[in-house]
Amino acid sequence: MPTLQEIEQLLSGAFSPEQVQVLTSALLRMSQEILESEVIKRVDHLESEMRERFALLLQQVEALTAQTQANTQAIQTLTEQTRANTEQLRAHTEQIAVLTEQTRANTQAIQVLTEQTRANTEQLKVHTQQIEALTEQTRANTEQLRVHSEQIAALTEQTRANTEQLRVHSEQIAALTEQTRANTEQLKVHTQQIEALTEQTRANTEQLRVHSEQIAALTEQTRANTEQLRVHAQQIEALTRQTEANTKQIAKNTRAIRDLAKQVGGLAMTVGYTLENEAYKALPQLLKRDYGLEVVGRLKRGFITVGEGQHYELNILGEARRNGELLTIVGESKAQLSRNDIDNFLRRKLRPLSRHMPNLFPVLVAHMVSSPRVMEYAQQQGVAVYLSYDF
Repeated sequence: MPTLQEIEQLLSGAFSPEQVQVLTSALLRMSQEILESEVIKRVDHLESEMRERFALLLQQVEALTAQTQANTQAIQTLTEQTRANTEQLRAHTEQIAVLTEQTRANTQAIQVLTEQTRANTEQLKVHTQQIEALTEQTRANTEQLRVHSEQIAALTEQTRANTEQLRVHSEQIAALTEQTRANTEQLKVHTQQIEALTEQTRANTEQLRVHSEQIAALTEQTRANTEQLRVHAQQIEALTRQTEANTKQIAKNTRAIRDLAKQVGGLAMTVGYTLENEAYKALPQLLKRDYGLEVVGRLKRGFITVGEGQHYELNILGEARRNGELLTIVGESKAQLSRNDIDNFLRRKLRPLSRHMPNLFPVLVAHMVSSPRVMEYAQQQGVAVYLSYDF
C-alpha cells in the first residue's frame, strides 16, 4: 500500500498543490474511516480495493490532464488566429479611411472647378451677346463700323483672349477627367479586394462557429468586424457612384465649352470676312493711288497651286498691271495686325510663292495695328498695309 508521501508525489504531476492537498486530505480521511469501521481481518481485502480505486483515479486524472492540455492548445491556436484577423481588419480600415479622405478631396476640387466653369460660361454668354449685337450693328451700318473700328478690334482681341482661356480650361478639365477615371478604377480594385476579404472573413466566422461554446467572445468580435467591413463596402460603392456622376458632369461642361468656342470662332470669321469684302471694293483705287497698279478683273479669296501640288490659301488674290508688267496681288486680313503676323505672312506665304512666282505684290489689311512701329516694319519688308478706315 503506498504511503501518504507517495500519493502526494503521484498527484502532483497532474494537479496543482492546492488540489493535491485536498485529494490527499480526502484520501487520508477515507483511510481513517475504513480503518475505524472495518475489522483487522478485512485489512488485506480493503488494501486490494483501495489499490484498484487509486489506479482508476489515476487513470481518470491522466485522461483529464490530457484533455485539459488539448483544450488549452486549441484555445491558444484560435486566440492567435483571431488576433491576426483583427490586425488585418484594422489595416484595411486604415486604408479605407485614407481612400475616403482622398475621394472627398477630389470631390471638393471638382466642385470648385465646376463652379469656376459655370462662372466662365456665364461671362462668355455675356460676351457672346455683346458680339452678336456688334455684328448686327455692323451689318446694318457699315459706315458706323468704320467709325467704331477700334472698339470692334478691342472686342475681337478680348474674344481671342477668351478663346485661349477656354482652351486652357478644356485642357484642365480633360486632365481632371483622366484623374477621376484613374481614381474610379482604383476604387473598383479596392472594392474587389474588400469583397474578397469579406468572403474570407465569412469563412473564418463559419469556422469559429464550430468552437462558439469555448470562444464566444472572440466570435462576437469577428461578427462585429464583418459588419464594419460591410459598411465600408457600402461607403466605397457610394463614393464610386459619386465619382462617376462627377465625371459625367465634367464631360457635359467640356462639350458646352467647346460649343461656345465654336460660336466665338464663327463670329471672328464673320468679322474677318466683312473686312475682306470691304477691302475688295476699296483696294483697286488705293493701290492705283499709292503704287500705280491697275487691277485686272476683281480681287477675291482663292488658292494658288505651285510646285508638286502645294496649295496656298489667300484672303486677297488678284492681278494688276504696272508699266506694262503683270503682277500677282497676294494678301491676308487681320483684325489687329502685329509684327508677328507680318513675319508669319512672309515666311508661310510670300517666300514660298516667290520661288515660283517672281512678280508678287504683297498687301495686308486690318482694323488696327498692335503698336505704332508695325506700319514702319511692314514698309521695311516691302508689304503694303491698309487699315479699315482707309476704305
